Amino acid sequence: MDYWRPSCQISRMGHIRDQDVRNIMQVSGDILQSVETKRLIWYGHLQRMSADRWPNKVFNWTPPEKREDEGQ
Repeated sequence: MDYWRPSCQISRMGHIRDQDVRNIMQVSGDILQSVETKRLIWYGHLQRMSADRWPNKVFNWTPPEKREDEGQ
């Protein structure tokens, strides 16, 4: 909402509900829903990539064994 309110020139002091701001800006859903959708789209894209591409290598990377705590 920190993005939408200034975009339609409504301050927090105006006491306009978030749902009303979404209606003014003609936005359906909320930002969390949008982020989740984008993450799922990226995951599908990643799964279709060949195994030798860097994004796929980084995603499928498993760190080596957990090292011992040296500070104790």
